[in-house]
Amino acid sequence: MRVLLQERRQETPDVWTFVFNLDGQPYPYTAGQFAFFELDELMHDDPRGKRRHFTLSSSPTEHGIVQFTTKRRGFGLKETLLNAAPGLEVSLEEPRGRFTLPESAAKPIVFLGGGIGVTPFRSMLRCASDENLPHKITLLYSAPSPQDLVFRREFELLPQENPNVRIVLSVTDANGDATWQGETGRIDAEKIHRFVDDVPNSVFYTCGPPPMVQAMEELLKSIGVTEQNIRVERFSGYT
Repeated sequence: MRVLLQERRQETPDVWTFVFNLDGQPYPYTAGQFAFFELDELMHDDPRGKRRHFTLSSSPTEHGIVQFTTKRRGFGLKETLLNAAPGLEVSLEEPRGRFTLPESAAKPIVFLGGGIGVTPFRSMLRCASDENLPHKITLLYSAPSPQDLVFRREFELLPQENPNVRIVLSVTDANGDATWQGETGRIDAEKIHRFVDDVPNSVFYTCGPPPMVQAMEELLKSIGVTEQNIRVERFSGYT
């Protein structure tokens, strides 16, 4: 199907959200899925071509649009979108992926996110809040600095909107922001035990570049989380 570039928003110094208007077309998907986007032509060279898959950072409850949020890395596809005029037509394929919320809310859910790996969690949290789902969700999200926390303002407000949601933001370097009052350091065993009430019975989701996901898997297993309670999504290529 064809969709139209509606707007772009700068989330952090190097992360942008691209919003596409569905132009009245239905596009059913589940929060947390990804899709392939393809441009007709590029303004700049890109060794990976005109077609790329991105996690949908929008929620199905945000009617009439889909969006993805991505890190700017100088490649042609993203640079073309950054320089294109609103109304640019882009091809959008069917949604894919099973990195989604479980139907059952019997077990608490914990999202472990780092950097741009938070995008599917924004989709699922937005959906859970808009649909008043009963799922108990904790997000532990780490970034290099307060300025690098994607969706920071929305995440800070979500617990007021949805009492089933707990958000813990952490930065590895707060030296440049004297106003930062949140957590510091990476996600580790101490943070998980401090903010997750029932570690053995929680379902953990982690997403991001393969090395980060592997580190989170190893961390979870080291504190006794079983493999059946770990869900992962690896951002292969990461460009």
